[in-house]
Amino acid sequence: MNTEQSTRHVARPTSLWHQSGLANSLSEIWLALLQYQYVADSPGKVDIMITDAAVAEQISDLMLEFSARLDRSIIAVQKTWPPEEFRTYRVAVGKIMGEMLLEVMNPLYAQHPSIKPPGLD
Repeated sequence: MNTEQSTRHVARPTSLWHQSGLANSLSEIWLALLQYQYVADSPGKVDIMITDAAVAEQISDLMLEFSARLDRSIIAVQKTWPPEEFRTYRVAVGKIMGEMLLEVMNPLYAQHPSIKPPGLD
């Protein structure tokens, strides 16, 4: 790998991250979530106890927005990165989205089923 390839390899994720606004959304999500109590009822599993339905809906909206942005980032990466780098990125984003679903969204919708989007089963 020459210097140009190395620089391009390092610069791409940063520029994609900032261009899509992912950094701002992530900050908003974490700030909102940190205001609420996390209760672990078994190793590796975290339930989010958000009793306020309006706040739960805001968190849901942020998670759905962030998921959509991550989806768009995968499409952008697929168009511009070499196939091997794209596959690595897609796996990493899949892990992030899986964690969001299992650790944030599913517990949120279990507590507030009325805000669960149709088709998210």
